[in-house]
Amino acid sequence: MERAENLWRVTGSFGAPAGEVTETETGYRYDGGGYRLEITRETDENGVCLQSSALKNTSDAPIEVGCLLSRFVLPGGEYEVYAQTNVQLAESVGAWQPLHTGISVRCPQMRRAFGAAPMAALWNEQTGRGVVYHLFATGAWEITATREGAPGGKQRIGVELGLDPRQTRLTVAPGGTLRLPDVLYYAFTCKRDLDCHKLHAWLNRNMPRRELPVLYNTWLYRFDKLTADGVLAQIERAKALGAEYFTVDAGWYGPRANWTTTRGDWEERPDGALDGRLAEISGAVRAAGMGFGFWLEAETASPAARIVAEHPEYFFERQGKIFLNFADANARRYLLDTTCALVEKYHATFLKFDFNQDVDFDPSGTAFTAFHAGCAAYLAALRERFPGIYLEGCASGGMRMTLADLREYDSFWLSDNQSPYHGLRIVRETMLRLAPQAIERWVVARSAQDFQPDYTGKTDKLFACNDSTWQDVRAVRRSYYKAFLTGGIPAFSCDLTALSDGDFAFFRDCVEEWKRDRAFWQGAVGRILCDTKTLLALQYSDEALREVRVLTVPQQILQKTATVCPVLDAQTRYTMDGETRTGAQWMASGVTHEKLKPFELRESVWKAV
Repeated sequence: MERAENLWRVTGSFGAPAGEVTETETGYRYDGGGYRLEITRETDENGVCLQSSALKNTSDAPIEVGCLLSRFVLPGGEYEVYAQTNVQLAESVGAWQPLHTGISVRCPQMRRAFGAAPMAALWNEQTGRGVVYHLFATGAWEITATREGAPGGKQRIGVELGLDPRQTRLTVAPGGTLRLPDVLYYAFTCKRDLDCHKLHAWLNRNMPRRELPVLYNTWLYRFDKLTADGVLAQIERAKALGAEYFTVDAGWYGPRANWTTTRGDWEERPDGALDGRLAEISGAVRAAGMGFGFWLEAETASPAARIVAEHPEYFFERQGKIFLNFADANARRYLLDTTCALVEKYHATFLKFDFNQDVDFDPSGTAFTAFHAGCAAYLAALRERFPGIYLEGCASGGMRMTLADLREYDSFWLSDNQSPYHGLRIVRETMLRLAPQAIERWVVARSAQDFQPDYTGKTDKLFACNDSTWQDVRAVRRSYYKAFLTGGIPAFSCDLTALSDGDFAFFRDCVEEWKRDRAFWQGAVGRILCDTKTLLALQYSDEALREVRVLTVPQQILQKTATVCPVLDAQTRYTMDGETRTGAQWMASGVTHEKLKPFELRESVWKAV
């Protein structure tokens, strides 16, 4: 019989659950006298389980809650733990470490992936098996894995996930219900990629993306130093490239001298960077057959903004920063009305939401859950008004790139680091916790004419931004850019007129090929076949492994050849490069690439026959 203390760590004015629980058709229930705890579990054919938990006040008086964590107990043994740090310009940096005593992975900030990503994996070194846990973070959160005492003087492993106990002081009214953050977990056998294809398949079925688009954004073109004529010059090139949305980023509103002073008012001005011509730009974008979008940082405001003076009750101040109080219905209504008016005025079908400020403690005791619930309500109301609108999430790169955010946004701007070299690494590790369909791949590049002697027969060289501000640049092979673009959403943020004819044609061909295969990418799941200092191999396929694509990218050249073995269905017959074999035969032999060159993509495609 399962016990309550193995399923929850929930404490408050009512005490803490202890003792046997009742098993139900879908999970467990515990009646603690004045309160009830329930778990519902739904498991798919891959063993991926979504656990939803709730605390209900069954008494006739309010109860106080100070700790709200889901709990899992694993047998004792030798374990390693995988977690990811997540900071600006270094998103999704993961590593394994031995579990000697315990670890804590936490994010105390308002942005739900600041400092760490809400996931952790445990690997049992004795069994060669692991379990990965993903938290749908509804506020500031913590995940811990701890060696703890077990009966008989032995040890076991306790894993706890939920709201940050340091910031949780919640009140539940009589008859009220408090939901714990959902937990998604499953077993894995591949330590290299945590069997992430199982997560991708679950997300594709339960949280499907709308049709994946091709994007253009002005930010890395000239940052906020925009001119209307300069933006208009990008529109025809974006159309020729195959872009489907064209977004004007920060700097479109407020005075040209310092637009940041009017954050919160969100009004275009005739003395602004675009001279009041945003409607003209929107019309040109739509005439070119693309959807128009603009940038907002809805969570924050400037002290000098008019709305802050008129309605200070809509905002709160923390650590010298001003934030919209999403928990206040009137504040949400102001923001919703303002946003909807802008969408209608400029006929927008795309919004980019940024979030560049943060605080690290919530004195209200709600661990920022009230803030995030209000933000989710605002976005839901926006979608209700404009069902077809595309919502992009961006917050200093990956600071709110989580499964909970995936419920609210269609896709994420991957990082402030615009290097394809760093970007492919971030893509690889972010695939362990998000579906590839949610990850935008931004091309930030320009061509240099006559940069080098004509040794190779080329007169131009493609350069990529190698940081977030063009202070560092690096040459990049076209095929490496294709490797970076493949699998997610193709996106461009640069001066398209600064690309040579050859480089522009290359990117246009990449977009055309991606569009032909869009249906495949819409439902693809990913695997990491090889991940070493010298070689990276990524596999994308449909869930049934009827079509399999493998991208092999040498990072350095220490060998003449490289053999990569795909994951296929052993009994199915596949053709690749005109040769047909069973999946078992292909997996045994793999594919060998010869005459490797550094950072040059090799592609292999298997199709079931």
